[in-house]
Amino acid sequence: MESKHARKRFRPLIKVLTASIAMMMATFCLLMLITFMASYGMGPWEARADRYLFSVESMHIEVEMEKDGSIDIHYRIRFINYGDTFDGVDIGLPNRHYKLSSAKGHVQMADGTYLKPHRITKSPYVYIGIALEFSSSTRKLLEEHGAEFTVDVRVNNPHMVYKGANGVGEVRFRPTWFSSEYQSGRTDVLVQDLYFPASYNPLDDNGTTPTWLKGRQWDEIKYNDTVGRYYARWIDKAVSPSSHESGKMDIGAAIPGEHFDTLHTDSFEDKVGDAIYWLQGNFGVCFGVVIVLMFIFVGVGFVVAKTFTTSKRKDKYFAPKLSLAGTGPRTDLTAVEAAIVLERPLDVVSAMIAFGLERKGKIEFTSADPPKIKVKDTTDLRYYEIKFTNAVQTTGTLSSSALKTVMIDFVNAVEKKMEGFSVNETKKYYEGICDRAWTQVQSSKDAQAFGQSLEQYNDWLLLDDKYDKKLTKTSRSVSPGYYRPHYVGSVWYVHHASSTSPSGQGVNPSKLAASYTSRLKSTSRGISTGMKELSTVVTRTTNPVPISSSSGGGGGGGCACACACACACAGGGR
Repeated sequence: MESKHARKRFRPLIKVLTASIAMMMATFCLLMLITFMASYGMGPWEARADRYLFSVESMHIEVEMEKDGSIDIHYRIRFINYGDTFDGVDIGLPNRHYKLSSAKGHVQMADGTYLKPHRITKSPYVYIGIALEFSSSTRKLLEEHGAEFTVDVRVNNPHMVYKGANGVGEVRFRPTWFSSEYQSGRTDVLVQDLYFPASYNPLDDNGTTPTWLKGRQWDEIKYNDTVGRYYARWIDKAVSPSSHESGKMDIGAAIPGEHFDTLHTDSFEDKVGDAIYWLQGNFGVCFGVVIVLMFIFVGVGFVVAKTFTTSKRKDKYFAPKLSLAGTGPRTDLTAVEAAIVLERPLDVVSAMIAFGLERKGKIEFTSADPPKIKVKDTTDLRYYEIKFTNAVQTTGTLSSSALKTVMIDFVNAVEKKMEGFSVNETKKYYEGICDRAWTQVQSSKDAQAFGQSLEQYNDWLLLDDKYDKKLTKTSRSVSPGYYRPHYVGSVWYVHHASSTSPSGQGVNPSKLAASYTSRLKSTSRGISTGMKELSTVVTRTTNPVPISSSSGGGGGGGCACACACACACAGGGR
């Protein structure tokens, strides 16, 4: 009772302190807003009235990895102007550490004329980036309708080579992009060259093979005699601004750290500095009242963002990282292993393992819904089947903790098998197998052929995330008749397909399809009982939320790197 009365006595004081802190924070933010607007000579209602419209014919980027952990960036961008104005070009850069003093640039007209910019300054439109501002005489040439010219920009950006696993030096780079509001159409050709340090020879048989970002293997490795360096080249055609923004055009590599004097990591000071830089860069579009309300919504926003990020990641079983050198798809996976690569829900994958064991006579379902399992034989099993049967308890159910361990080990094992192979090409390969399996089932004319093809190809059909709808639709096109499944006498058949024909011949196609889909649902749901979302639980271990690294963005574009490396990311400018 005393503690309750004490809390009541202190409530007014707590309210006063809370209000005071809120007022101090709001005042601090307002002062930063005023300082920011004064430094840029703008008010919160200022807007851009100019009409920009241009095409990007080509973009050639050279990124040089330096021994001090920085990168030298060289852009050559060929434009054709169709708009009313072209007073400058904004180039997004990887992080706030870029050296404005190192920036150099010029414009080359189609006739070979060289023009220097009026000035190179911090971009007023792109969150992290620089702007080449042009003089009135240069603008007259650039603003002619159909004027064709190339913008050449060079700049150094420190804090870009990050320390990865086993001490390697990693770089990830995202090319700048322009808002689709200003850029007409796609970039015809995008060429990106990533230069290695002069001391590193990627073609040395005795050396360490460089690695690349998953799904973004370079097209070729060459040697530049002029600069005395090897470089990897990526060539993409008909590239949309959204492809840049989404990270589809990212390039990256990792090489032994011994070729660098400095490898960077994210320190607490870096994170604080990034936060302050972000606040300064975004206050120009805020009103005073929005700043005050921001403190109310920041907590809610964090929870929503966390929930959204988790929901987007829960089926991403493999952690984003640089893969070992290799080519093409892996073509010797089982249907269950392919399901992991295709990121099917893990409760479905668990059911697939159980179905395979039942079909081989290794287990028996003693109850259909909820499913209960009896282990009959454990010889000649695959590595994941052995662990699965070990997770079956004496009650016939699976231990939640054991199942979690089984799936974590399984995902890690599949990821290990995928080293040296293209994940994207492997996905396409098994999606093709799944499509061919559907073709076989869908070509069935009568109930007998439908039932037989369904039993033969069901493992591969389960790779399709629209399995239920497609199977139901397919069964409706089969001629009337009956089929007696091989599961006759099992608890599954009694529970799911008990409505047989009067003569005991079996079930019709629609009932057969319904029994397959309902069995998948009940088995996958029942196997993971006690684990709210099996995929989410497992991916917290196999693909944990990464520690954020240097990232940038602005002017309508932004990104966050999903690996311990730096990321060039900005766009939406002129």
